[in-house]
Amino acid sequence: SKAAKVVAEGATQAARTVKKMYNKVYFPNSIITLMNPQKVAESTEALDVVKFRVSPSMTKIELSNWIEALYDTPVRKVNTVNYEGRLQRVPGGKGFYKRPDYKAAYVYLDTPWLPSGKPSRK
Repeated sequence: SKAAKVVAEGATQAARTVKKMYNKVYFPNSIITLMNPQKVAESTEALDVVKFRVSPSMTKIELSNWIEALYDTPVRKVNTVNYEGRLQRVPGGKGFYKRPDYKAAYVYLDTPWLPSGKPSRK
């Protein structure tokens, strides 16, 4: 009857809410930036390696989990390189300041990724 349908819908909605509560995905509290985005956007071939700039404290496993959860793309492996921030002269020549350190991560994808859905040339 009508009342049973309303109760069933309420129970279904409650079950969905509970299911969402236990399927949480925790993302890192750091900024992840795609390096060379113009080169990636102009690419006409599928990419199997993508380069990101991440914080030095981020691990390979955290980055791999982040990519897989956010983009639903399986990751084959991750290589990282630590860079020290370079010194820059203060305008006016009165000293130096240091740019922040960063880490570059090369993410190797299982399935090649084609930016912006362009057809690939073969």
